[in-house]
Amino acid sequence: MDYYGILGFGREPFSNTPDPDFFFRSEGHANCLNRLEIALRLRRGLNVVLGEVGLGKTTLCRQLLRCLDVEGIETHLILDPAFGSAAELLGQLHAMLTDAPAPPDASEWEIKERIKNTLFTKAVDQGRIVVLIVDEGQKISPECLELLRELLNYETNDAKLLQIVIFAQPEFDELLAAMRNVEDRINERILLEPLTLAQTTEMVRHRIDLAKAGYAEPIIFSRGAFAALHMATGGHPRKIINLCHKVILALILQNKTTADAAMVRSCARNMPRRHKRGLPRWAAAALVVIAIGAAMLAFPEVRRPMIERVNGWTEVAITTAPQLTADTTANGLERPHGTPALEGTLPAPAEATMSALPALRATPSPDGRDLAATGISQDTAATHPAPLPAQDMREDTAQDFEPPRQLGCIVVAPRDKLSLIMARVYGIYDTADLAHVLEANGQLRDPNVITPGSALRFPCVATYPAGEFSRHTWIELNRAGTLREAYALLPSAPDDCRILSHWTPREGLAFSVVLRDAFTSPVEARAAMARLPQSLRDNARLLDGKAENMVYLGGAGFSRSLGGSRPGA
Repeated sequence: MDYYGILGFGREPFSNTPDPDFFFRSEGHANCLNRLEIALRLRRGLNVVLGEVGLGKTTLCRQLLRCLDVEGIETHLILDPAFGSAAELLGQLHAMLTDAPAPPDASEWEIKERIKNTLFTKAVDQGRIVVLIVDEGQKISPECLELLRELLNYETNDAKLLQIVIFAQPEFDELLAAMRNVEDRINERILLEPLTLAQTTEMVRHRIDLAKAGYAEPIIFSRGAFAALHMATGGHPRKIINLCHKVILALILQNKTTADAAMVRSCARNMPRRHKRGLPRWAAAALVVIAIGAAMLAFPEVRRPMIERVNGWTEVAITTAPQLTADTTANGLERPHGTPALEGTLPAPAEATMSALPALRATPSPDGRDLAATGISQDTAATHPAPLPAQDMREDTAQDFEPPRQLGCIVVAPRDKLSLIMARVYGIYDTADLAHVLEANGQLRDPNVITPGSALRFPCVATYPAGEFSRHTWIELNRAGTLREAYALLPSAPDDCRILSHWTPREGLAFSVVLRDAFTSPVEARAAMARLPQSLRDNARLLDGKAENMVYLGGAGFSRSLGGSRPGA
C-alpha cells in the first residue's frame, strides 16, 4: 500500500513533479495563462514570464502546453536552452520545425531559409499557429537570444510566423536590458509573485481534494497550520509542496490526521531554507541611537550617565540625522548615480518611532543590475543614516561584503573591436584579460568577430586596494551605476577616455568615465581640469583612492594602464 493511502489519498497530493493535473489557478497564474493564450492566438511574437525559483514557472509552462493542445496550434518545447553556440540551437530548431535534421553541408543562411520557408508554409498556407516555448530561459546565451530575435523577423503584414514564450528567472532581465533590440520586441512581460496566505490555503485544499480517494475524509490543516505554512514558505509553491509532503509524513508517523501550527513549524525546521539577512548593522545601530535619544528626553535624570556610556554616539546621531536626505550620504557628499537613496529624512530621536524609519528605494537591476549580480545587497549600497564607529565598520566590511566578480555587460556597437572595448573597460588591452573575457562569453568563438547588438560580459579579473594607488588622481568626467551605462557615455567623451571601475562597501559598484592617464600630483590634475572645455569642466571632478575601503576593479594589466601617469610640475 502506498504511504499516502494511509490517510485516505488515492494519489500523492504533494508530489514535487510539475503535474498539470494539480495546477492551481491562483489569480496571478490564471492571469498569466490568459494573457499568454491571447498573445499567442493573436500571433504577437515574443512573450516573457519571469519568476523567482519555485514560483511555479515550469508547472505553468506545462499547463500552457495543455491549453494549446488543440487543432490549429503546433507547439515545441526546449527544456534546457544552454546551447554551446547559436549554430547548435539553429540545428535543433531546424529539426523541430521541419521534422528533419539540417543537411551537414548546409550553410547557416541555408538553414535559416529552410526554417523560414517551413514557417511560411505552416503559418500562412496552412493557417497554423507555431509556438516555441523555452523553459529555464536564464540559461540562454546572448548569441542564442540574438538568433531567436532574427526568427521573430519572419512575419507577414499582420502577424509573426513564429510565436515564442520564454520562462526564466529574474536574472534574465539583465540580458534583456543589455540587448535592447530584443527587449523592444517583447509583447507580454509577466512577473510572477508569491502566493498570499489565502491563496496558499486554497492551493493546499485544492491538491488535497484532487488526491483524496472517493469521499474519504482528507487530512485537515488548522487555521494556525496554514498561517505557519505561509510564513515558513513565503508563498512559494514549490516550498509549500515540499513542506506539506513532510507534514503528511509526520502525520503518518505520529498516527494523526490533523496538522497544527506546531507540527508545521517542527517540519519546517528540518527543511533547507534560504538565508535571510536581519537588519543591517547600521540599521540596528540607528535603532539603538534612537532608543537612547528617546530615553534621555523622557528621563532627563539619566541624560548625563547615558551620554558617558555611549561615548559620543548620541551627539553624532542628533547632529547628522536631520540633515540626511535622499540626495546626500552620511558624510555630506552627493549620492553617486546608481546607488539607493533614503526616502525622506531621518527624524530626530525625540520624534523617532519604528514606523518613522526611512524605507530603501529599490535599485534597478544592473546591466541592468550589477549590485544584485555581484552579491551586494541593496542594504549594503544604501547610505548609512548613523555611521558605526570605525572599528565596527571595518569588521562589518570584512565579514559581509566583498567586491563583485563581474563588472557587467555592454552592447556591441557597429565597428566595435574587442581589443578596443577591452582597452576602454580595463584601461589597457592585455592578452591575459582576453582569456577571461572569452571564458565569460562562451558563445564568442573568434575574438576578431563580434556581432553588433550582441551583449558581452566582462569579468573582474583582479582587484586593487585603492590605498596602494593613493598618489594617483584621475579626472572624472561622468559616472554611471552600470558598465553598460558607462560605456554608452564614452562616445560623447574625448577619445583619450576610459572606464575606471571602483567599489566601496558603502556605495557599492560604480563606473567612472575618466581621462585615460592618471596624475601623480593633485595640483597638476586640477590645472588640467581647468583647461578642459567648459562643457566637460562643468561636471568634472577629481577622483582618488582615498575613500575608505575603496577597491579598483580591472584587468591583469591595471598597473600598466597607469603607464602614462602624468607627474606634477
